[in-house]
Amino acid sequence: MSKDFSSIKTIFFDTGDTLYTSDAMEKVYPKKLTECYVGDSPTKDIRPAKEVGMMTILVTQNPTSEEMTYADASIPDVKAIVELI
Repeated sequence: MSKDFSSIKTIFFDTGDTLYTSDAMEKVYPKKLTECYVGDSPTKDIRPAKEVGMMTILVTQNPTSEEMTYADASIPDVKAIVELI
């Protein structure tokens, strides 16, 4: 079951120590992106974001059911975000 990501306005990308928002990416992905957190750690990124009410996308190749507990969707890499929005 996948959530509808069509209303997303801001995407938070966590790439290690740096947190990026989608503000600068609107030129690359012009479709209006409410808030969504994209991260690669189920415990450090996805769970906290879900606990504050954000939609979440886990970046991983083969997610386990345990890893997907707090994720609304998963993608193999950040480039695949385009397929969800």
